[in-house]
Amino acid sequence: MQQFMMIGRIGGDIQYYCGEEKVPYARMSVADNTFYRDATGERHQFTSWIPVVGFGGKADFMHKYLKKGMLICLTGEWRNHIFDKDGERRYAMELKLGRIQFCDMKGKADIAGSDDPDGGQEFMDTNTSPFGEDFDMPSYIPDTYGE
Repeated sequence: MQQFMMIGRIGGDIQYYCGEEKVPYARMSVADNTFYRDATGERHQFTSWIPVVGFGGKADFMHKYLKKGMLICLTGEWRNHIFDKDGERRYAMELKLGRIQFCDMKGKADIAGSDDPDGGQEFMDTNTSPFGEDFDMPSYIPDTYGE
């Protein structure tokens, strides 16, 4: 099993579709910013865009509540997306959405004032760890790591 977790900002409008089998799906890109200093000490930013896809109820949730610029925490698993374009087979890695949480107050306020009876809790449970309730993050890295 694999698990990917990140915090980032949504980079554009959510693309919402209904597939051939009437299963909705949604796509978005999330920015992952990394900062570093060069040899002169000047600070630089490098941004990677992570493609994210959600299916079914998660796609509906993405379409209804997520907006460009929102800061979110998400978990999911990587999958290889294979498709044909212009008669040529193409491959792309994308993150299949598992769970999502708002990290800024605007997103939380949008959910709280919604007509959704469960308040979207299925997808933004803020009281549990994405790795399970018994998971404790280690407070140190052993010196023997990688040996």
